[in-house]
Amino acid sequence: ARELGLCYVVHGSIRMIRDRVALNVQLASAASGVLVWAERFQTVAHDLASIHDEITGRLVRIFSMKLIEDVDRQIAGMDPLGWTSDELVMRGRRQISRSISASNRALAIGYFQRALDKNADCRDAKIGIAGILIGNLLDGWSGDTEADRSRAEVLLAQFLEDDADNAMAQTYMGMLRRLQGRLEDSRSAFE
Repeated sequence: ARELGLCYVVHGSIRMIRDRVALNVQLASAASGVLVWAERFQTVAHDLASIHDEITGRLVRIFSMKLIEDVDRQIAGMDPLGWTSDELVMRGRRQISRSISASNRALAIGYFQRALDKNADCRDAKIGIAGILIGNLLDGWSGDTEADRSRAEVLLAQFLEDDADNAMAQTYMGMLRRLQGRLEDSRSAFE
């Protein structure tokens, strides 16, 4: 793993037990060998294609969360004054992955904003802030509806200039257009 420049290694095994499929999966740090996460999945072996889709979806969600948690733990041990824009984005992502609350969202926006302050072109910070602002608008947590709509729109427009086909940015734009009552534009963005 080190020769390939990998940070994490996935180990696993699959076994068929009568009419069930058992999958053991482990995620470990390549540098230290420390186990980050491990789990065993079992499911009925009706349709192997649907089992594949189900397990793959679950693993992607779990790995995303566990990797964000592990990287955030490493960043937390560093001097905050030296954090890069990428590290600040990771802290923001970790913050929004916690329980949904106005305070967690505000902390995440703070990390994303600091990332933008360090790098005005940081696309991940732009979409992070835009997504939170739209979430706040939808949840009734916006302190200034017009300012939040405007800022989300500007950030999404900047993001989409560089990557017009980004699914997440298009989804957020669709949500924003719907909030604005622009249903045809919303439908177009969702497509």
